[in-house]
Amino acid sequence: MTRRKQNGLGALLIAVAVALAGSGCGGKSNQSAAKSPQSSSSSVASRVQTGDSAGQPPSHSQFVAKAERICRRFNAEIVAIEPKNESRREIERVVPQRVALEHEALTTLRKLRPPSSLERFWAQMLSARSALVDELNELLAAARKDDEAGISRLAASKALAHATLSGAANGGGFAACGRIGGTGHA
Repeated sequence: MTRRKQNGLGALLIAVAVALAGSGCGGKSNQSAAKSPQSSSSSVASRVQTGDSAGQPPSHSQFVAKAERICRRFNAEIVAIEPKNESRREIERVVPQRVALEHEALTTLRKLRPPSSLERFWAQMLSARSALVDELNELLAAARKDDEAGISRLAASKALAHATLSGAANGGGFAACGRIGGTGHA
């Protein structure tokens, strides 16, 4: 591969990885967000409740508040895993960590039982987040194979998943759960 083609592929890889992993990739994180992903997210998972003691789902506002706390925590952890540079090696280092965090976030969020008013939005949000994890895995595979066409295809498909996530989140009254990472961009 020529040097020029390598530079172009590297820039494309970084652009797609940043977009897929969350717009917060290059953002500043606070020290509490820089904790080990496992230590802080495990404590979030242990505090998740799925309704009241009688098995009833929480109210709309209670559910949104609970989900938002979880999403803010995971978003901060995702932001804390920043690429150090634009190399393929860095993508191969960062993407698996992000995938692991997002799997943990999905597991935690799927334990929540939404009120009926939010079921449709919640299902769409979880589906979109799951699609973004799949796309991160595809990005990693494409990067390892120098598959520029695959990387370009992912740039287009991730836009749809992010739009779905953002739209469902807005419809349900969510903010932090409508994005992955630390910025306002889904």
